[in-house]
Amino acid sequence: HDLGFYNRTNYDYVRVLVPEGSTLLDISGHSLVKFSPIADYDNGEFMIDADLAKYEKGANQIRPGVKEWREAGKTVFGFWLNVEPGKTEKVVLKYQTPVQIKNGDYSLLVQKQPGTLEDFFSFSLELPKGKQIIYKNQDLVLSGGSAAFQTKLLTDTELQIKFQ
Repeated sequence: HDLGFYNRTNYDYVRVLVPEGSTLLDISGHSLVKFSPIADYDNGEFMIDADLAKYEKGANQIRPGVKEWREAGKTVFGFWLNVEPGKTEKVVLKYQTPVQIKNGDYSLLVQKQPGTLEDFFSFSLELPKGKQIIYKNQDLVLSGGSAAFQTKLLTDTELQIKFQ
């Protein structure tokens, strides 16, 4: 093929938006990349974009290859993911949210990444002790003291559980 991007490594910067105040507990599968600029941006020929500089200023390196910042009322974990031609990569993030169950209601909106097909999503929730579920989404599976859900996301999905 004459296309310059065909059969080459796909370099992607991935941003995962989670509830604000979430804490990254573990990540695996992301790429540890060191990029160097292709131009000398300090030579006086380039201007700094104030909006971009403000956006990037809030990012903190929290682990090797992983940055965290706030955006649109959410916490963002950002990292590089390089995928070689014909290969598939899997990144697993484990994080804790500050979301609490209030008045026996818990809901989670899982937003599908636009432009992707069948993103795998797995969810589990440890049930509060001494509480009974009075409503749950049909797709949630109860087992012992937890509720679980797995799917290939085709659309945005909302999970709901009510306790008594």
